[in-house]
Amino acid sequence: MRFFIILYLIALVFAFTNPILADSETGKDVDVLLDQAWELIEDEKYNEALILCAESLVKYPENSKLISYRSLAFLKLDDNWKDREEKDFELVIKDCSNAIAIDSRNDNAYYCRGIAYLYTYEEDLALSDFSKAISINNKYADYFLLKGMTHFYKHMYDLASADFNKAIELNPTNANYYSQRGMAYHASKKNELAMADYEKSISLDPENANAYLNIAKLYGLKDQNEKALENYTRAIELTPSNSWNYVFRGEFLVNHGDLDIALIDFNKAIELDPNNAEAFVNIGIIQSKRGEFDKAIKDFEHAISLNPDIELAHSNLGHGYFYTGNYRKAIIHFKEEIEINPTNDYAKKMLRSSYFQLYRWPIIAFIIVFSVLFNVIRKMKRREIEV
Repeated sequence: MRFFIILYLIALVFAFTNPILADSETGKDVDVLLDQAWELIEDEKYNEALILCAESLVKYPENSKLISYRSLAFLKLDDNWKDREEKDFELVIKDCSNAIAIDSRNDNAYYCRGIAYLYTYEEDLALSDFSKAISINNKYADYFLLKGMTHFYKHMYDLASADFNKAIELNPTNANYYSQRGMAYHASKKNELAMADYEKSISLDPENANAYLNIAKLYGLKDQNEKALENYTRAIELTPSNSWNYVFRGEFLVNHGDLDIALIDFNKAIELDPNNAEAFVNIGIIQSKRGEFDKAIKDFEHAISLNPDIELAHSNLGHGYFYTGNYRKAIIHFKEEIEINPTNDYAKKMLRSSYFQLYRWPIIAFIIVFSVLFNVIRKMKRREIEV
């Protein structure tokens, strides 16, 4: 959001000094400005597009398309949307809602707001907006792509595949569409179809790191470990600054017993992204496997400080505390794990075991004391009867 504010403030200053807007005799009407903004977006000149939209809105503050183009340029500034701040998306929602209020047929405004809803975990609102955008303009493949991604996140894989089919029909040369459909097939255990889509994606874009990563996972399922490792490594070669690729390869290595090499990958992931909670969880798992529970606990705790909703960290931390005898803390983390995933029966079993271990000796002591007192009272009553 800070980028937007800075650029917007700059635009406000320029608006009164830039001849495009300061001089009404330039002859450039709003349609020309819209065309210029769209060309900048298509040319991936998002900073320039953002400034132009902000400048133009000083003169045309009620133009719905300019408002939505501003939101689109802002989203495109950094399309790694999972790492964007929530307040960035709140700003987009506000902007696009304003654009829709001005023009309820602005498909781009619904599309941009849908993206913001999707990445603030409002999947139903996102689906509604993507569907509305498609009802207005069913010729734009990315509308179907984002609708499919929303269905995917809701675990509605068949519906996701249908959306990706439509995106591919509209744009059959887009490698990412095949990669996304492959993920939907993979999630619904249609592995052969998934493999075909990943391979198609790579044929269209040999540098599609995500496709190599997903192919690696499929080879891992088939126990074709050499091919799996080869494709994990290829994904890293293509995007060496992506910490997640090292995490995924490291997890594969852990599953095959290569703990030392896996540890190198997880440390590299942390070097690239110190906030990658999954990397710390996996380092903790390696330390647990080595019996270094105190070290493991520190890494699991740090992972939770980065991401309180990471189920695997709570699970492993619960086990770490359980096996080091700290049952009170084990109970806390098994409860957290169950809250994140209420269907986790194993966590429920461990929670019961933790309670039993915590209160075992007090219960045994109570039983012993009760038995002694009961025997004493019984003997005293017998004496009274004899007397």
